[in-house]
Amino acid sequence: MKKAIYQIRDRELPEQIAKRIPEEWSGGSFIPPGWRNIVCMLDDELAEIDPNYEIHQVKEKFGTLRFYFDHVNMEDEKREKFDEVIRKYEAIADNACEVCGQPGERGATQQLIFTRCKHHKE
Repeated sequence: MKKAIYQIRDRELPEQIAKRIPEEWSGGSFIPPGWRNIVCMLDDELAEIDPNYEIHQVKEKFGTLRFYFDHVNMEDEKREKFDEVIRKYEAIADNACEVCGQPGERGATQQLIFTRCKHHKE
């Protein structure tokens, strides 16, 4: 069952993101629809720094965007640039509805923390 869920998640990733995830890391990423353009812009900017970088995971956690990349063999200066770019786009996602991408605010229920616009908060 878990593998089927991961396969669905992989099919939902934008192609430019999916191609950067090595096989051994596939299945653990999910980008909410409203944040897909943000993540693609993030990828574009990171690719300017290192066109061959690998993504290990992209996801929503506690209503925020989380973006993890392979940094093991990366030079300190390049890793710092990556971290700066990632923080910038995570901050953009913090204020964008995860459903549609419009301006949103953090909210919560007893079970979930999310970032949604007024229309999708209901």
